[in-house]
Amino acid sequence: MKLKTNRQGSRRNFSKSLLVAGFSLGFGPGFFGSTINAQSIEPLELGIIGSGRIGGAVGLRWAEVGHQILFSSRNPDGLTDLVSQAGANASAGYPADAATFGDIVFIAINREAHRDGELMGIPIAGDDAEAIAVASRLVVDSGFDPVFVGGLDRARDFDRGTNVYVKGMTASQIRASLGI
Repeated sequence: MKLKTNRQGSRRNFSKSLLVAGFSLGFGPGFFGSTINAQSIEPLELGIIGSGRIGGAVGLRWAEVGHQILFSSRNPDGLTDLVSQAGANASAGYPADAATFGDIVFIAINREAHRDGELMGIPIAGDDAEAIAVASRLVVDSGFDPVFVGGLDRARDFDRGTNVYVKGMTASQIRASLGI
């Protein structure tokens, strides 16, 4: 197992690259006008905080399509099987290592990714077109259906306590619920 330790990086760089991705956040076809089906062309370096069912599954998928992955845990030695399964594109470290590893940090929570039929939708709000495009690629690469909600001012529409927060909704259900 490769153990990655990288404690460099500023708080500003960390904040700029953070992808908070419980199933309350995501990115969207509404922004692009159609469903996004292509996989990423340029590999990214992705730190995953939470390498359980969700973080592990998403990380395996991202490694499969060519992204460099750092799975993290308070006990990274326990990630040997996951890193081995992910192959040469994966390593393990502590959450602090994942937070400074690369382009994006994925914070995973425990929730089912798919339902029968349609893919689960992942809503997103953002003001930076490049960041939205990168995040959208990652959502698609993970097997979810991105849903662009609007600018950052719309993020509160799918925050904790709203009727779409961590509900396991499809993209069309999210759009209907948020009126988009």
